Amino acid sequence: MKTGIEHIFEQFNRMADLTRGYLNKPHELNLYVAINTINYLDGLAFAATMAHKECESDADLAAEMCDDANFLRDWYNKIRLTK
Repeated sequence: MKTGIEHIFEQFNRMADLTRGYLNKPHELNLYVAINTINYLDGLAFAATMAHKECESDADLAAEMCDDANFLRDWYNKIRLTK
């Protein structure tokens, strides 16, 4: 049976994949959607970090989400700086 963090992790990854698609085709609307999604993903990662009490591996999933959200934000910032 999956923990709550594992369910969040699956949804996080789906949304992160969509965000990568937006960042790969950077025009104004895609970047707008990307930064809003990144902000949401950052919140999910933070919440997962605070709530990883169900099992020890949840902490690893939460850390991975935080790293991925930071990577996406850095990617977004690099695109915005080049425009």
